Amino acid sequence: MRKTLIRQETVELLESNITPTNPTFRKAVGRNRMAIHVGSRNICEISTLLARGFWRYTDWAYWSVMTADPSWLCERHTWKLDYEDPDGREFKMMDDIVRESEVVHLSSYNTHAFLKRTESNLRGRAKMVIHHHGGRLRGHGEIADRELAAGYTVLVSTPDLLLTAPRATWLPSPISLEELDHTYFGWEADPSRFVVGHGYTVAENKGTYNFARAMAEVTRRGKIELLPWHGIRRPQSLWLMSQCDAYFASLLYGPGVGAYEAMAFGIPVLCGCSREELYWQREALGVERTDDLPWIFVESNTVADWVRMLATDPGLCAHWGAKGRAYVEEYHDVPKVVERLKAIYEAAEPCREVLWDV
Repeated sequence: MRKTLIRQETVELLESNITPTNPTFRKAVGRNRMAIHVGSRNICEISTLLARGFWRYTDWAYWSVMTADPSWLCERHTWKLDYEDPDGREFKMMDDIVRESEVVHLSSYNTHAFLKRTESNLRGRAKMVIHHHGGRLRGHGEIADRELAAGYTVLVSTPDLLLTAPRATWLPSPISLEELDHTYFGWEADPSRFVVGHGYTVAENKGTYNFARAMAEVTRRGKIELLPWHGIRRPQSLWLMSQCDAYFASLLYGPGVGAYEAMAFGIPVLCGCSREELYWQREALGVERTDDLPWIFVESNTVADWVRMLATDPGLCAHWGAKGRAYVEEYHDVPKVVERLKAIYEAAEPCREVLWDV
């Protein structure tokens, strides 16, 4: 086979153009409106689900970018930003995307840092959206106040955070009913056993130990079984959850994505929070009575009684399971969340300043 030699001047020409400092040589024309959503570990795969939803249900261009590797949950990423990129090419690309984007959506405070690696002028131009998932915001309303003062649109992923940041906007976390309905089975009930599932990452954040103590006497009687799981990947968690008769989510803060996924399976969900947070849970859904929530409100001294009632009353189980499923269809299914977020993006105003040290 004949070998073709590359002339030295050709090599020099190629190498001279392989540089991250080259300017963008063409301007985007005729493009759709665009948003870039930057997260750390893609909490509950929210960013990925929103990107897929915007691609499918809107005419917006939507970038989903993560700045950290997946956790042991193995969250699915659309694009993992290479912070070790020695030539800076990915940050050059990032700068182009940010410059062309109408909306910069930051998934919680720990992604502010990525902006320091771009050169785009965001002040007075970009709509800055900050999306809180608990963590540092809980109990520190001054963070949200400062973001609002800078002209940011402040979102929270669960209604309990409205206690801290009442001027924020609750965006229900997306759940792909399409994926769950096409991937996980419906299971035939076993009348000889009643399984209460409980998946947790940090037990102290769920009230796991108090729940286990409350359930100790109930589970000794035989039929009722407690099935806890921890440290497993999300698909296996969903597989286990789909086979439970009821699901205990938490005694703290109210429902999160795990609770919403259980409700999507039509499983009764038991969940607790403080009385102050309970007020905001009702406010978010526009209901006056706690019984009108789509999940069963429990406390340490009532959770075992509720489990007993569910285990002995199939009709009660079906009632709460249907309420939960209907709620997820109305609030959390991907197209519903995308419709809500698109309206939020369109109503937002450009920021007055960019915050670097929140």
